[in-house]
Amino acid sequence: MAIIEKRAPEITEVTTANNRDLDGLINKTMKLLMASTNIDHGAFILADQSDVALIKVFGYKSRKKSFWVKVLRLALKSEGLFFTEALEDGAPDKALLRKIGVYAILPIRTDKETLAAVALGKKDSLESFSREDINFLEFVGAQMAIALENAIAFIEKDSRIAELQSLNKMFRHIEHFPDLDVLVQEILDEAISVTMADGGSLMLIDETSEKLSIKASKQLHPLIALNTRIRIGHGIAGTVAKTHCSLIVNKSNIKRFRHEMQRDDISSAISVPMMADRQLIGVLNLNGKKRHAVFSRENLELIEAFASQAAEAIIKADHYHQIENLSLKNDAQFKEFIRALARTVDAKDPYTYGHSEAVTRFTVLISEKMGLKQDEKH
Repeated sequence: MAIIEKRAPEITEVTTANNRDLDGLINKTMKLLMASTNIDHGAFILADQSDVALIKVFGYKSRKKSFWVKVLRLALKSEGLFFTEALEDGAPDKALLRKIGVYAILPIRTDKETLAAVALGKKDSLESFSREDINFLEFVGAQMAIALENAIAFIEKDSRIAELQSLNKMFRHIEHFPDLDVLVQEILDEAISVTMADGGSLMLIDETSEKLSIKASKQLHPLIALNTRIRIGHGIAGTVAKTHCSLIVNKSNIKRFRHEMQRDDISSAISVPMMADRQLIGVLNLNGKKRHAVFSRENLELIEAFASQAAEAIIKADHYHQIENLSLKNDAQFKEFIRALARTVDAKDPYTYGHSEAVTRFTVLISEKMGLKQDEKH
């Protein structure tokens, strides 16, 4: 019985059953593929545009990314399954593939794009690949492309749901911190947590000096945080403050900020303006060190949404702080201010007129019965 007839049901079952589990899909399909064709080594290289997003090796010793990037690029240029021996003698790629032990490369391709590449070692029997082998490999490639596209779509959907849940959690969480100093640190900590960044800072603008100063930080020396003042238009944060546009900065794609990135040993950074009523109040900065992958577009979109809500929370906390200071400095003036607010509310709805005064009166009576201290009553 031909391999494709014998193994096709198993391949279909594996790819269908694991179309939401990327690791399971790759591991089970590769093992079945290699066993069916008696291949001793294999590797799966998942593409991220022209770069490598994931490498899984089965039998190969080398996990060096540069090797597998070249394998992926050969697959991107190829129209289908091809064999190392088909390359021209003396070609650098041919010598490299022989060195690694790659005898064939199978692109995993949809109608739109190449999603991955499968590198294949020699057959255990040392025989050449037969027509049956080739037909089977091409069948597996087609099945895997469909399953892989589904798996990636599910992962992206799940990731988006998780991001929205994180965003919702952050919004709910920060509303409970009227203290400005506590709030800004909480905002930064939440942003670092949801993006898995290594550190960062939250900077607020001083309108009189037109400079940004750090109000909260993580993985930053306290003296640097205390003394840093960034002029609008200077550096990453200053540029974001000037343009009101977010930035994703990587060492590989923006030379303008290379010195700043190297100085802080950062491989990737996100910087987002914090706007409230179209007015800049600060900049939120996140960074990743060399061991991390670069920040994604999805990370940026999430933090942009968070930053706008966080800016509103900061404005509220600042207003609360101002009112609190007013009450401490001049109690009579504070009470009159609150009464004026209450009268404004009451004037908008005659049905609830006097409600605020009544609530105040009952609250004071309850607090007295509870035996609360004067500052607690206040």
